[in-house]
Amino acid sequence: VSLAATAEEPGLFYFFSWQRTASGLHLVSSQKPSSIYFRRLPEKLVIEFAGVHLGGGAPGAPNVAGISEVRWRQPDLSHVVCEVGLNFRLPANQVKLVSDGVQIDLDYSWEDRFRLTPAVVWTRMERVLGGRYLLWNQLQVDPSDPATSLEVGLAKDRTDSRERPTQMIGRLGALAGVNGGYFADSGGPLGVVYKGGKLVSPHVGRRPPRTTLGVMKDRTIAFEQMMAQKGQLASRSGETWNDVELALGGGPRLLRRGQVALTTDEEELGPRGNDITRVTARTAVASTKDGKVLIVTASGYNDNHLQGLRLEEVAGEILRRGGNEAMNLDGGASTVMAVGDQVVSTGPGSPRLEKAVATTLLVKDSRAQAYPYRIQLTSSESELPADGTSKLRLEARVTDPAGRPVADGTPVRFYAERLGLAKPMATTSNGLAVVEGVSLASPGNGKIFADCAAARGQAEVRLAAGPAARVWTLLQTVASTPGKYSLTVQAVDRWQNGVKGVPLSILEKSQLTGANGQTTFEVLQEPGSAARSLTVTGEGGLSAVVVVPSGPALPSPSPSPNPSPSPAPDGT
Repeated sequence: VSLAATAEEPGLFYFFSWQRTASGLHLVSSQKPSSIYFRRLPEKLVIEFAGVHLGGGAPGAPNVAGISEVRWRQPDLSHVVCEVGLNFRLPANQVKLVSDGVQIDLDYSWEDRFRLTPAVVWTRMERVLGGRYLLWNQLQVDPSDPATSLEVGLAKDRTDSRERPTQMIGRLGALAGVNGGYFADSGGPLGVVYKGGKLVSPHVGRRPPRTTLGVMKDRTIAFEQMMAQKGQLASRSGETWNDVELALGGGPRLLRRGQVALTTDEEELGPRGNDITRVTARTAVASTKDGKVLIVTASGYNDNHLQGLRLEEVAGEILRRGGNEAMNLDGGASTVMAVGDQVVSTGPGSPRLEKAVATTLLVKDSRAQAYPYRIQLTSSESELPADGTSKLRLEARVTDPAGRPVADGTPVRFYAERLGLAKPMATTSNGLAVVEGVSLASPGNGKIFADCAAARGQAEVRLAAGPAARVWTLLQTVASTPGKYSLTVQAVDRWQNGVKGVPLSILEKSQLTGANGQTTFEVLQEPGSAARSLTVTGEGGLSAVVVVPSGPALPSPSPSPNPSPSPAPDGT
């Protein structure tokens, strides 16, 4: 079909331009968007323009890290939509409406701290820089506290099995933990495990000794490349760990005396061995100059196998966070950190799965465990008019595993799908964090998520269109049939939202509008007929006048052929 002249058409929307910025993109447009919101799975930023119809081709967006695609579409007669595909979820304040369009800032960082016990602090950080997403979880443990201890968990207390870290945490009464060292596909550790006063697993004989974490009887921490000798642990130089309490092998070394010191090639964990140097999720353990232990995971947004950090990057991050000595543990798909029975190391786009492993490094504390465990999110309204201005109150009640309110000042982060938020974060008072939600001029089901540590709450609100206030029309020729037209009619409310179920009539034909407020009529113009005006009518005084062009020309009559003279009869 092609466009034909008509009245009451939406104005034409012509695309303008994209501009790259230091941290994202700027959509330059002379028209103000009617709604801006996020959609999830896959992640998208949706920018809607109301009361307009596409009027030209869309310029391709520049290649920007963090953006997968940009797509323009016309979902109905009077809306133009720009969908920006994102590689990760953005906080609400990263998208701003500016005087000449929309500013999308892709780089951001936030960090939350939760004191689990007097000796254990959990830090959770989310960062995007240059299009790369990082989720950093860190347990800082004070091993000198007599109520706190580190332990190596062994899957099902055997050396030929595997078990999920959360199962080991529950079975052994731990507060938190991470996956441990390398292991065979058939089950069982591939590296040093020492616990309960005996060597449970030796080093891998076909490989050089690899870096091992040692916790001594005086609670000091050591890192060294260790091998098993007659049931004892000794370094390559022959120095033994006579007072070791527990040990867990991994590798390579990451930090030595406050400097990055990778031993990747030396431990055959580079290209000439079991190469683990690519970008992937990481699990590591470190010590600080003042004797604290840092147990960390570095994860991707939705794929721990292919997203995360390189070894030198995780070493640098630990160094910036006060690490002095550090080593790598198993990583990739094995990377798991759990607090209680909550897996906390998977990004927002990942299912919260965990891989069964041979060993874990566990944190125990005999005191009560107080950390965000459950969120009850409620909305003051279940339905709002889709007017772009109505507001609702969102309350997130956060409790610990015992059902008690979390400490005042605990941060709660809010995200919304198809709904606006006044701010993306609030802190608790008496266990309650409150933010304001804002309706959009875009009907549909809005979802709100509240995240606190690894706990999540969810609520929904319906955005409803109002009564029909006007009618848009668009007349188009049907190319295959001269004189035949397709008339699209859309009933919209005063906020330009399509209204479903509105009866509309033209030329004694009556139809109900569909979900987007639209219906289509067929209009015929007889050959030779003059242009005419038709009126679309609806309930409540709705009307629109449509001008239909004159019909196709009448066919010209074919001239009659001249009759041939009859031959004269013979003899005349």
